[in-house]
Amino acid sequence: MTRKTSYTPALEPEAEDPPVKVSGWVLHSGGRQSFWWWCHRGKHWHSHGWTPEQRIRSAPNCFDRRALAEIALDPIGPADADIRRRIAHEKSPPGEPDAGRLIYPAAIVPMLLAHLAAIRRRVKGGAGMLEIGRLFDRGAAVAQAIDALTAGHCGGFREPEYRARVETSLETQKAATVDVVASTTRNVLTPGREHDVFTATALRDFIVTEIETIEENVRGPVSLAAVAWQFACAAHLPRIWRAMSPGETGAVAERLWCDVYGAVLSGKPLAEAVREAARSSRAKG
Repeated sequence: MTRKTSYTPALEPEAEDPPVKVSGWVLHSGGRQSFWWWCHRGKHWHSHGWTPEQRIRSAPNCFDRRALAEIALDPIGPADADIRRRIAHEKSPPGEPDAGRLIYPAAIVPMLLAHLAAIRRRVKGGAGMLEIGRLFDRGAAVAQAIDALTAGHCGGFREPEYRARVETSLETQKAATVDVVASTTRNVLTPGREHDVFTATALRDFIVTEIETIEENVRGPVSLAAVAWQFACAAHLPRIWRAMSPGETGAVAERLWCDVYGAVLSGKPLAEAVREAARSSRAKG
């Protein structure tokens, strides 16, 4: 008896998506030709070496390479003086809205350091604790915005989109943050004779130390996401003080300060952490 063998048809290879056409201009310079096109996603110019026989190129890093592997260069024509000027000044091409000022990657570290320097001046100048907290909030929003706008590429980012992201983040943060302020008439968190004392002056010194730590990480090989997290953690410091102390000066019990600080960093809402510290203080009172 002859056994029938099963037949499995060969699978056809999946058809790859065709390259996406990108329109641009051919620029002649120094005996060489290059192709320049405007990236709508990154809002900056890309360039490739140009020969009519080699129009297929790998998609740049600012695209999702899993969704788009290749592009096809589609020349509009030679770059005239206007197009050359726009390329040189990183201006958008004709028919595109003004993209705003381009912030180059080399400016990122100086931007963050300048903001940290401004916070240090306000801390040493006696600024209110809640103001200092909001300055750290802005630092976190700045680092988060730059991180999002430079993800997958290093071609810089546009100022209008950057500012919009920062302000949106700050509005969201403002809506979510409840600034707890200690009572001026009844405060069980002030240190007794048995407590070590943590003063407002010591806190400001601590904040300056945190600023120095963030500065080191901004200059070093630390991700922008990590820098944003450090700004956010530092924003807790002045807010915890105002939740525990009825004024900008004075002192609190160091042990209770450490308890509240640890609880807040672990994710506990500030008001709840302060209430627990107050209960603990009364119980031991």
